[in-house]
Amino acid sequence: MTKFKWIFVITALAVSGLAFGALERIEDGMELTLDQVRLPAHTADQLTVNGCDGCDQFVLKVDAATRYIHRVGGHDQALTHPAFQRAARAAKRTLDETPIIVFYKPATRTVTRVILITG
Repeated sequence: MTKFKWIFVITALAVSGLAFGALERIEDGMELTLDQVRLPAHTADQLTVNGCDGCDQFVLKVDAATRYIHRVGGHDQALTHPAFQRAARAAKRTLDETPIIVFYKPATRTVTRVILITG
């Protein structure tokens, strides 16, 4: 009986390694400042990132599923696209380097959420 248990345990461990495939990155994120990002004009548009002077622009797609979040004092508030645009313009007027985080799916380069951080 003990021999059977060991065979079962070894087989289970060997098979469990096969059950887990390679890790796949399903979402990526970039921490930027607002002046490094050109926000989309519409809900079905592009968000362009220019990480540094002389660097190539990184173009991402936004769609109706993209979420826009304004983080104020550690509290997140979901905004509509137009409200997010207004918050970004106001932040740009009052802060030198407003932090913004862009999360996207690497496989499709589609933005999942954009977080504007103020206060």
